[in-house]
Amino acid sequence: MKLWKKIFLLIFFIGVFCIGINDYILVEQQHKKNVEQMQEHVLSEFQLFYENYQDSAGAFLYPEKVVDRYVYGNSDVEAALYEENDYVYNSESRFAADYESLLSVEKNERRVKIFNEEGKYYLAAAGVLNDERNMILIYTRDISQIYENRRDHYGQSVILLVIMAVFLMIIAYVFSRWITKPIKKLVNNISGISKGDFNLEFNVKESEDEIGEVEIALSRMQSELRKREEDLELEARNRQRFINGFTHEMNTPLTSVEGYSQMLRSAKLTKEQEVNALDCIIAETRRLQILYEKMKQLCLIPEEELLIENVNLAELCEEIKQELKCQLEEKQITIITEMETKEIQTDREFLRIVLSNVLRNSIIYSELDKKIVIESQRAESGIVVLISDEGNGIPQEKLQNIMEAFFRVDKSRSRKTGGMGLGLTIIAQIMEKLGGEISIESEVKKGTTVKLIFYNLATTL
Repeated sequence: MKLWKKIFLLIFFIGVFCIGINDYILVEQQHKKNVEQMQEHVLSEFQLFYENYQDSAGAFLYPEKVVDRYVYGNSDVEAALYEENDYVYNSESRFAADYESLLSVEKNERRVKIFNEEGKYYLAAAGVLNDERNMILIYTRDISQIYENRRDHYGQSVILLVIMAVFLMIIAYVFSRWITKPIKKLVNNISGISKGDFNLEFNVKESEDEIGEVEIALSRMQSELRKREEDLELEARNRQRFINGFTHEMNTPLTSVEGYSQMLRSAKLTKEQEVNALDCIIAETRRLQILYEKMKQLCLIPEEELLIENVNLAELCEEIKQELKCQLEEKQITIITEMETKEIQTDREFLRIVLSNVLRNSIIYSELDKKIVIESQRAESGIVVLISDEGNGIPQEKLQNIMEAFFRVDKSRSRKTGGMGLGLTIIAQIMEKLGGEISIESEVKKGTTVKLIFYNLATTL
């Protein structure tokens, strides 16, 4: 059963039940009040009857005549006299059996009783006459009208209940549809999300009720799912781009090796041509070896365990300068170090790979007689290492892709320098493993600054 139908039936039945109970209580309270008023009226009539009887002449000798004279002509009233539980007089003589419980009344006591006779209701009052015979006087009045009024009130209540039920049905229907309308929309949105549609609109607004909270929660979930979907799509694109790049990088040297090998086997070459062909095969083989080493680094970085120690930045930079001495002298490039923070607590080998890759790129893309500056600074978040060069720079539109595997700013130049577009990818992975971050700022023909941020690391001056 639909939720709105359950709410509709619940409101309808509870409303009808409450209205019915309320009408019943009101009718019964009014009936009880009428009976109490009639009881007081009958007792007052009984007292008046009693006083008139006491003052009547001949009451002692002929009590039945006195009683009969008082009730004569009034069909709603009758009286009876009993002496020591024996019948003396009854103006109608219909209720002798109903009077038995009243005959035990004591002196100075008034006893009342309501009884039903042939579909009519009567109220009887009994008391002992203060005469020598100690007779019991029972005064009875027809009160059927009170019960007929109650029956009429019940009939009117039923009619009113039917009318109220119709209005309540309309109100319950409108309310149940209104209150479940947001839920229906939520169900439709959830169904859409389950089918992969993460662009549905939620009526997110400030609300203190549960439906508003559910809308907010689902909106957040939708945003997270949409973000994850976008991340997965981006990851899939990056993976495909990586596969395409890797396939291309593998195919180029393999094609060259295959071509030169067939040429050596089938063609008649001079000695010089054979040597040139063998040199090309060796060069492409080395290229494959370098690609293998780079790919191996990419695969092993996430699995490598960190060996945290105090690393002297100045000493490490000096070691790397010695490794790159030939390239530096060939281009007459000077490396300047400005260390505000001399030591950093991190993994020495990973840091060496990062600095070495950044410096190699700076050397490759710098012209003759330039300089490279390495700075270390302390910041609130940790340690910042800046490596700035005076090279060719990177166009702004290519900076966002610079960390992607096999991406090259200048593909023709990278072929000449042997670059494969994996260096910055490796650096980015290492920085992530070290709990840091890399960012690059560059301007064409002015140079590039690589910013390495090591978050929340202890330092020593």
